Amino acid sequence: MGRSSILRRQWRNRWKKNALSAFSLQSVRDGVLQPVDHFYFQSVITISILLNTILLGVEVDNDLGSAGVALQWFLTCVWVFEAVAKIWTYGPKKYFCSAWELIDFVLAVCAIM
Repeated sequence: MGRSSILRRQWRNRWKKNALSAFSLQSVRDGVLQPVDHFYFQSVITISILLNTILLGVEVDNDLGSAGVALQWFLTCVWVFEAVAKIWTYGPKKYFCSAWELIDFVLAVCAIM
């Protein structure tokens, strides 16, 4: 058995191990954890909240028609995506134990209704 066959076998075993761990739920959660807690992700959510606040204020006096409805649905999709990403990242138990996350979830569900 030559050195090249030993290296080939070691590489194959390492590849199999890495390939299997790449598809495990924990590794997917670890990969998602950083983007959910990232400054840009949080900034997009904050901007969408501010945009929705402005939209609600404008709709009190003006009818925005189909553009307003489309923007409302877009913002609702952003919040649902945030909730799903955080539930996936933190796990349901940790997500629903946080009061702020629970409020976000209830508001996202209310926006859908």
